[in-house]
Amino acid sequence: MIPRRRRRDRFGWSKAHRDQLMSGWDYLNQAWRGGKWRSFDATDYPPQVCDEMLECWKECGDDLLVQAKPGTRPWGWWLFDSPARREEDIEETRQLFQMGELIPDETEAVRQEAIKADAEMHRMMWHNSHKFRRTWRFWTFVTSEDRDHSMFESSQLIRMGVLTAGEQRILDEPRMATLGHLGDWCDRVFIHIEQPERELLGLDNEAARRWDAECEREATELAAQ
Repeated sequence: MIPRRRRRDRFGWSKAHRDQLMSGWDYLNQAWRGGKWRSFDATDYPPQVCDEMLECWKECGDDLLVQAKPGTRPWGWWLFDSPARREEDIEETRQLFQMGELIPDETEAVRQEAIKADAEMHRMMWHNSHKFRRTWRFWTFVTSEDRDHSMFESSQLIRMGVLTAGEQRILDEPRMATLGHLGDWCDRVFIHIEQPERELLGLDNEAARRWDAECEREATELAAQ
């Protein structure tokens, strides 16, 4: 039987072709021309272009999957292999998790990255906008306990004993969260925590109340425009 000639000999897949299958972008217009940039719908591309991209994916897809960062997939995988269309309003790792597409080794890599990212997020004092909050990755990959939405997130973190040193210091010294102690900008760092939760944490200080009033005033002025 005569071996089937590979289309690569005809089209000559370049780095630009592989890069577009990895990211979906063809910044220098050196891969496939025509159609939309980085659409997750194959029908947005001319049939011949789509056929060529699929053939290239069949030949290069395995290598691109190996190169992909844990918790992500190449654009070509979403276009040709994924059992569901990419939902761009959802973080890619989250969608893959919901689809059951993460493999064990990949899940562990995502868990380690979540631990590292969570620590970095809380490392600096000016990241107070994240204090007493954790990302979905923390609740999914780092802890075995599900998020209990019947209580404040801060209350659950306190009960679990997983507060950072910075968060514990704020509870031990509430003045750390006040306007006078850290400067004018610090009046805004706890706006993600609503008043009932601030009261529970002992952070319902005059600075926070002034900021709430200012936000309400600005919202009223904006609505009146």
